[in-house]
Amino acid sequence: MTDAQPAASGRTTEARARLFKALGDPNRVRIVELLGPRGETSGSDIAEAVGMSLALLSHHLKILADAGVIHTRKEGQTRYVRLNEGAIICACRDLTGGPPPPPDPGATAG
Repeated sequence: MTDAQPAASGRTTEARARLFKALGDPNRVRIVELLGPRGETSGSDIAEAVGMSLALLSHHLKILADAGVIHTRKEGQTRYVRLNEGAIICACRDLTGGPPPPPDPGATAG
């Protein structure tokens, strides 16, 4: 498989590398670990739980969202974040050659 060819999940090598690079920072790993069991969580609750300012959290969330690790939605002034478990599972399975996971029922088109 060349870098331009997508794996079974449809993600290219570059997309997988972005995802793993985004997880290369301990603060972002803490955010992901927090979101796993909690599900959708507000940005202010995440910032409080991991002990960082909203400005720093916003920086980390942008990197995670750009890499496809999380989904975000805004409701009024509040930004809600949830883990994109399917992307993480797919990236790992692409490395190991396992089957892709079922579709994410919470994903929205667009």
